[in-house]
Amino acid sequence: MAHLNYRKLSKSLNVDPTNIWAHVHYGWILYLIDSADYDRTLQEFEKALELAGKQVIVWNDVIRHLIKWGKLDQAGLYCQRAEAAGILAEIANCELLKNSNSD
Repeated sequence: MAHLNYRKLSKSLNVDPTNIWAHVHYGWILYLIDSADYDRTLQEFEKALELAGKQVIVWNDVIRHLIKWGKLDQAGLYCQRAEAAGILAEIANCELLKNSNSD
């Protein structure tokens, strides 16, 4: 099943490389297929966040998955970037990460 989704999303990136959610979902699938190849996942997340600009929903979603996967350092780096972009207050998952680190 994941292999089928991988192929479809790979094709969707060729059709519209500016589709933010295609990059986010492709990153998820890459991680689920092979979490050891984490760099490929991050490449897709980076592209999605670059395209997203200040779209908070995308930032929250990417950071939420990183927290879920235990990638807290990377989630923290994205929270720092959200702060630099002036959207940190709107990123609920950064607050969640901050509170989990203070426990």
